[in-house]
Amino acid sequence: MIKVFFCSSPKGSVTRTYMSLLCEHRWLEEPGVELIKLTPGDCDVSRVKFQRERRIVANREGGDHYVVADDDCLLPSGQTLEIAKEILEQHPRFAVISYSLSNHSLGSWTSVPKEYGLYEDYDVVEHAAAGGIRVCRHVDLIWPPMRPHGRYDGIHAEALRKEGYRTGYFKHLYCNHIGEGYGSII
Repeated sequence: MIKVFFCSSPKGSVTRTYMSLLCEHRWLEEPGVELIKLTPGDCDVSRVKFQRERRIVANREGGDHYVVADDDCLLPSGQTLEIAKEILEQHPRFAVISYSLSNHSLGSWTSVPKEYGLYEDYDVVEHAAAGGIRVCRHVDLIWPPMRPHGRYDGIHAEALRKEGYRTGYFKHLYCNHIGEGYGSII
């Protein structure tokens, strides 16, 4: 059983609400999942601060491995989290590996110093940040504060790198970011 923290921040948009419901129901169909719905109200924070707090809650309550999923990323049928978890276990230096997005291409990562040495193999590619459906391992981390822009994926990844961890994407496991172009969770 793996805990999936399904993170939703309804903003009143009917379209966004239906996207979230579709993604939530797909998670309920996935075998071996304990679905835990998180909202800013559950964490007693604003939508912007929710970007940070949801990761802290999941890391504290998720066990050794857990998932932090945005409410607009649809996990296709036929893919199991067991495969993703196995790949994460085979890559102990990775703290977060996200499903690649079937409808969005990742740009190359250009902000890393050349001496860093980006990691890539058959299963994963390291990236500056990981988002969408994140398969995570528990880490002891001093969680950095939010910055005014509200995007925490990069801030989180930077803090993990300072602790010797990596973040990236699965090369052969995909989800559909049905919220692409409709705004973010905040």
